[in-house]
Amino acid sequence: LLAGQVDLAVHSLKDLPTETPSGLTLAAFPERADVRDAAVSRRDGGLEGLPARARVGTSSLRRRAALLAFRPDLEIVPLRGNVPTRVRRVGAGDLDAVVVALAGLTRLGLADGAVPLDPLRHPPAPGQGALAVEVRAGDEHVLDLVRPLDDPGVRTAVVAERAALGALEGGCRAAIGAWCGGDGSGLTLHVRVYAPDGSRRLDASSVVNARDPEAAGVRAADELLRAGAAELIRAGQAALLSPEEGFEP
Repeated sequence: LLAGQVDLAVHSLKDLPTETPSGLTLAAFPERADVRDAAVSRRDGGLEGLPARARVGTSSLRRRAALLAFRPDLEIVPLRGNVPTRVRRVGAGDLDAVVVALAGLTRLGLADGAVPLDPLRHPPAPGQGALAVEVRAGDEHVLDLVRPLDDPGVRTAVVAERAALGALEGGCRAAIGAWCGGDGSGLTLHVRVYAPDGSRRLDASSVVNARDPEAAGVRAADELLRAGAAELIRAGQAALLSPEEGFEP
């Protein structure tokens, strides 16, 4: 983009850093897919139907923490590979279940039998299910072309979620979930920070004003930091730096 070799790039928003490189802008957030995580398992009933000490695969520190907070008996197995590879490990009997983003399963036609997880119990990554169209900040022609793709409701939600992540993380990595939910009366931002092993969690919520969604994220982050979130964030960073852990944010 900066070299002028392409005119736009389309990203999975949850994979983008909260700081956009100088000279670039996120010009459009199209219609959002399902924000939830989902469990693909060998038994009916999703996570609730798993036997004691079941083996559940995930590459995400956030998902590991949420799983252990919900079911401390589970054995969480670090997982690598693309989504079809992960799902095949369940069919092969290597794992009892895997937890992945429902949006990815749906886009790949693999959502049959997947059980969506309650986002208030298993909060998704900030921006999960959303795409971002990135262009050069001064390229008015391309900005005009992609502007119709922007969904104002999606923009409001993801700006709030990413503002919370940015205010909390400060360049670190941690088990952080954030999700904007609501109905016709408005959106509420829900943010959760976990200890890496799920033994502790801190929650905050903030009503989102569409005229300043970033403020909701900052308010929620400030509340969490006052409650001691920095300690959990440091623990998450240490877990990610530990080679034997094998987990990602």
